[in-house]
Amino acid sequence: MPFEVRRAKLDDIPKLIEIENHCFPTDRITAQQMRYLISKAKAVIYLAYQEKSKEIGGYGICFTPSKRTTARLYSLAVHPQFQGQGIASLILNKLLSKLKSLDYHFCNLEVRQSDEKTQTLYRRFGFTPIEQIAEYYADGEGATRMRTPL
Repeated sequence: MPFEVRRAKLDDIPKLIEIENHCFPTDRITAQQMRYLISKAKAVIYLAYQEKSKEIGGYGICFTPSKRTTARLYSLAVHPQFQGQGIASLILNKLLSKLKSLDYHFCNLEVRQSDEKTQTLYRRFGFTPIEQIAEYYADGEGATRMRTPL
């Protein structure tokens, strides 16, 4: 069954947190934080959804600051049972299109230095490394900051 992309709603929080917990060993978003991100934050949150099965395959969150120069991809996660089906690309494409339509010039992100698979995905969308950040994550691993023009 194909996935469609739509904005996240408060009712989606339990499934989003389930995905969060499956995908990230540290630095997880809590249900309270997710509620804030969906309802009050300057953010755009899209998810991949199957209407018939009501499954949520993954989600992406971009911070959209008032100064419309650089947005930030804060989180992109796909539930392990749906990985390899192009869901991350589907969500990322929608997020970057939305940021462009909102007149942002760049999108930045941070990714684990050891996560070559995800870095390869980001490179396909035009992201290039701009900085290395030591001990960025709670477990001490460093991050690579990447940027793409929109």
